[in-house]
Amino acid sequence: MHGPPPYRPRRATARTGEMRTPRSVLTLLWASATLLGFAVAATTRIGAIVLTIYGSHGVHLGDLAGFGVAYGAAALLTRRVLTRGRSRPDGR
Repeated sequence: MHGPPPYRPRRATARTGEMRTPRSVLTLLWASATLLGFAVAATTRIGAIVLTIYGSHGVHLGDLAGFGVAYGAAALLTRRVLTRGRSRPDGR
């Protein structure tokens, strides 16, 4: 059998206080990224309106950039959480 071993979540212990799975961390991470994106969208009016919702309200280009940065950071941190403790294929 070749390839990486299957993912097995660690169980929490009372003494160490370790997480059982990264699910709670990832849920908090992506919820925070979404709230950050909404905060940027609510406070900025940067760029042209990309999508008009009604009247003069819509999605600005800056809103998309804010969500892009927040979700990009969340994606990188997700990768870090999911690969924590695993060695790279090249041995580094």
